[in-house]
Amino acid sequence: MYFFTYTEWGALLWLAPAWGIVLAYGMRYGFTNPMLVLLGSSWYFLWLIIERYVKNRKSEYINVNLVRKGSTSRRNMLAVVLIILSLIVFGMYRTAVTIDAYETVNPYYVGAKGIYTIRVTSLPEMAMVNRHTYWRIVGDIVEIVPDKEGVNSKHLSAEGEVVVYVIPSTVVAQTDILPGSYVAIKGTITKVNFAPEEGRIDLRARYLTNHRMGTLYEGELQGLVTEPETEWYTHIVNQVMKSLGYWRYMSSHILKQQLPGELGDMSQSLLLGGGYNALDSSIMEAFAKTGLIHILSVSGSHVALLFGFIFVLASWLGMNKKRATYGAILFVIVYCLLVGCNPPVIRSALMGIIMGLGIIKGRLYQSRQALHLSAAILLWFEPLLLLDVSFQLSFGATYGILFFSRPIYQRLPKGWPYIMGPLSLCVSAQILIFPLQLYYFHLMGVGSLIAAILVGPILDFAILGTAILLLLHLIVDIPLLWYILASILKGALFLNFTIANIPGSVGYWGALSVGAGALYILGCRYLYHCMLKADVRQLWYENIIGLGLLCLLLIPFSSLLHTAVYIHIIPLSQGAAFLVLKEAPFTARTMWLHVATEGKPLSVISQSAIINAVHYYGVTKPQLITLESVTTENRQSLSDLVMSLHWTWQNLYKSNINEGTFIGSRTRDFEAIFEEQQNTFIARGPQGAFIFSNGQNSKNHLKLKEMTSYISGTTNGAVAATHSEYTVGAPKALVYWPNGNTRSQADVDPADENRYITGTKVIPDFLL
Repeated sequence: MYFFTYTEWGALLWLAPAWGIVLAYGMRYGFTNPMLVLLGSSWYFLWLIIERYVKNRKSEYINVNLVRKGSTSRRNMLAVVLIILSLIVFGMYRTAVTIDAYETVNPYYVGAKGIYTIRVTSLPEMAMVNRHTYWRIVGDIVEIVPDKEGVNSKHLSAEGEVVVYVIPSTVVAQTDILPGSYVAIKGTITKVNFAPEEGRIDLRARYLTNHRMGTLYEGELQGLVTEPETEWYTHIVNQVMKSLGYWRYMSSHILKQQLPGELGDMSQSLLLGGGYNALDSSIMEAFAKTGLIHILSVSGSHVALLFGFIFVLASWLGMNKKRATYGAILFVIVYCLLVGCNPPVIRSALMGIIMGLGIIKGRLYQSRQALHLSAAILLWFEPLLLLDVSFQLSFGATYGILFFSRPIYQRLPKGWPYIMGPLSLCVSAQILIFPLQLYYFHLMGVGSLIAAILVGPILDFAILGTAILLLLHLIVDIPLLWYILASILKGALFLNFTIANIPGSVGYWGALSVGAGALYILGCRYLYHCMLKADVRQLWYENIIGLGLLCLLLIPFSSLLHTAVYIHIIPLSQGAAFLVLKEAPFTARTMWLHVATEGKPLSVISQSAIINAVHYYGVTKPQLITLESVTTENRQSLSDLVMSLHWTWQNLYKSNINEGTFIGSRTRDFEAIFEEQQNTFIARGPQGAFIFSNGQNSKNHLKLKEMTSYISGTTNGAVAATHSEYTVGAPKALVYWPNGNTRSQADVDPADENRYITGTKVIPDFLL
C-alpha cells in the first residue's frame, strides 16, 4: 500500500472501476469516442508505476527508512497490478448488475391502454410538446387497470419509471401533485426510444439506472389516489418527499410572486434548478453560447457557494469552528434533498462533508483526495453515472481547477485579482473538458472567458441574494431588496445576451477524433507535470505545450493529408436523415443534408437531433439540403428546421423527378457526389456509394455501373429484410431506420455485423 501516495491511490480507486464500467457497457451497446479516449487513458497507470518506482528507488538509496522495506520489489508491483485488475473487474461486475436489473423488469404494459397508478417522484413542470402545453410528471408505476374487455376491474402490479405528459386538468390542481403522492392517469405508454449517436447526449445510461421504461403522452389525469399498503419505510420516505416538495413549491411560488415575469423563472432555475421550459429559448441559447448553462441547473458551484456562506455566517455570529461546520453540513444535506441529488450536487456535497469532517477531527483536508473519494463512492453505487454528461463535466471541471488554477494565476499579470482570479478559474475549469464540450455542445470562443469574468460573479451574487431573501421572507418582506435583486438579474441577462451575440465571440467547431482526444489528455498530463512537478518552471516551454493543445482543438488534422467523402447516419424516431461530408486539405468541410419525413411532421426532438449532427462537424449551414416527402402537414415543422440551418424556402426548388421533394442549389463540391433517381438518392465517393431508397424502384434504377462497393439505406422494413432482391450485387452494409417498427426490426436483425439498425448502437461513419 506504500507503493503509491494516498492521492494516487485515490485516483486509481475510481479510475480503475471506470475502465471496467466502460468495457462492460461498451461491449453491450458499443463504444463512443469519449469512452475510447477514457480507455486510452489507461497509460496513466503505467505512468504512475514508472514514476513511483523511480521515486521509491531514489528514496531507498538516500534513506532506507523513508520507504517501507520491499515497497519496490517485484512482489509488491505484482500486488499493485492485481489490485488494479480487481478494481477493473469490480467495475465491470457492478455495470453488468445494473444493466441486468433493468432488463429483468417486465414492461408488459407498454402499448396497453389503461389507468395507471403512479407514485410521483418530482414536482410537475409545464412542458411544450409539439406546440401544446402539458404537465410533465415523472414517477414510478405501481399498478395498472387495463382498459380491455374482461379485465377492466383487474388491478395488475407493475414497476418501472415513466414520464407522463398530462393534459392540464381542472379535477386536480398542479400544486396538489407533490412528490410522494399517488395519481391515477389514463393513457397508453410508449416504449422509451434510444438514439445513440456520436455527438449526441446519450440518455440510455441514465434510463438504465432509473429503470425508465416508457413515456405516456396526452394522459388524462383521473385524480389523486390514496397511498396503497406499503412498507413502513416507504411511507416515511413518501412523507419526507411531500414535505420537501411542498417547501420547494413554496420557494418557487415566492420567487415568481416577488420577481416579475421571466425573472421569477430565472431565479428558480438559479437557486433550485429545473423550470427550463418556462425560460425563453433565447435565454437558454445565450447561456449555452457563453458556457454558463451549468449555472441554470444546480451544480457543485451552488453547493460550494452556499456551504462557504453558511460557514462564514455561522463564524460571524460567534459560533466556534465545529458548530459552524455542523451547521454548514446540515444545510448542504437539506439543500441537496430539496433540489435533487444529481451528480454535481452530490460531488460537491461529499467534498464539503469530507472537508467538514476533517475540520471537526482536526485533520488536514486534501481536496484531491476528497474529489477522488467522492467519485469512487458515486461509481461504486451508481456505475453508469460515469456515462452521464453532468458527471463528466462536473468532475472534469473540478479536476481542472485543482490542477491548473494556481499555476495559471501565478503566470497572469499581477494587480488585477478580481479579473485574473475568475479568468484563471474559467480557463483551468475548461482545460480538461474542452474535448467534452466540443463533443456534446460543439461550441468554442472567447465569449466564455468574458462571461466568466463579467457575468459569473454577478450570478453568484444573485444566487446568494436569492437564498438570503427567501430566508428573510419567513420573517419580514422587504420589497426594496427584491427590486435590487431583479435589477441585478436584468443586468446579468442583458450582459450575457450581449456577450453571446458579439460577432466572433463564439462559434460551432467540430469535435476531436479519438486519436486527437487521447493525445490532448496526454498533453494535459504533461503540462501538469511541467507546472507542478518539474524542479524549475519554464514559461516558454509551458507556452509551447499550451499552444500545442490549442492546435489540437482548432486544427482538423484528420483532413490535412487526404480528401475524403463519408456518410453520417442520424437516428430519428420517425423518418430518416443522413449527412454526406466532404473533406479536403486546407479547405473547410462541406456538407449535404438529406431528410426523409415519410410525409409526417418532424418532431422537435428530431429537429434538434438533425441540427446537433450538423453542428457536431463544426458546420453552421450545410452547402446542400434535400427534403423528401414534403407535404402541407409537415411543411411547418420543416420550416423551423430550414430556418435553424440558415436556409429559406426561396433557396429550395421542387424536384422534377420525385414529387414532394425539395432540393437546395447544388454547389460545385457536390456536383460529382449527388445523384437523384426515382425514389432514390445516391451519394458517390472515390471508393463507393451510399444508396437511400424506400424500395419502390426496379433493379435498373439501382444499377451503379462502375460502382462495385456501396452501402444501402432504407426505412422500409420489407426492403431491408430482402434488400438483395433490389440490387445488382449485395451491399457491403445495410442501414435501416425502423421508426418504431419492432416487428420488422426483428426481421432485419440477424447475426450480421454489416447490418445497422438506428436506435440500437452507435453507427460509425462510412467512408465512400
